[in-house]
Amino acid sequence: ISKRAMEQYMSYMQGRVEESKLHIHTFGSAGKALEQIQPPPRLQDGVLRIVSCSRVAPIKQIEVMIRALAQWEGMPVHWTHIGDGELLADMQKLAEELLDLKENVVVRWMGGLPAEEVVALYENQAFDVILNTSRMEGVPVSIMEAMRCGTLIIAPDVGGIPELVTPDVGWLYDPSQGAEGVVEALKK
Repeated sequence: ISKRAMEQYMSYMQGRVEESKLHIHTFGSAGKALEQIQPPPRLQDGVLRIVSCSRVAPIKQIEVMIRALAQWEGMPVHWTHIGDGELLADMQKLAEELLDLKENVVVRWMGGLPAEEVVALYENQAFDVILNTSRMEGVPVSIMEAMRCGTLIIAPDVGGIPELVTPDVGWLYDPSQGAEGVVEALKK
């Protein structure tokens, strides 16, 4: 699914598979043709609109997003999370504890949505940035879908993400920096 994934696989196999037999097949995203999508108005009404889309599971590190927003001192932020999972209740509780008293952060939990509803949300809602904090990724379809709609990306430098997120479409952060790395990327 990505150059990095192929390199990682080859390192695991250590000469037990012939590299010429491997091919990279990238995924795509569904939705309207690009020319039918209007790029989102940036910072509409002076609010930074952030979206994240992932399972709420340990590997996705939603806690990093919450802790980053707890440190945020900038303009008002509206954060929408799409997805559910085994840690949803825990993350909602953490968000209440750390973010409810912050006047500049509003949180909306959408829960799990069918893929076509996620695409429609990206096409019809003006998000400024999609935020990904995963510990490990291949090439995330959620990022590709948001990119199709002109949404900027903030994501960790892991897996195949650097093959999608270049300086002209967003910012990579060093995952070892955790919440602080996310805050610095949001400032940019």
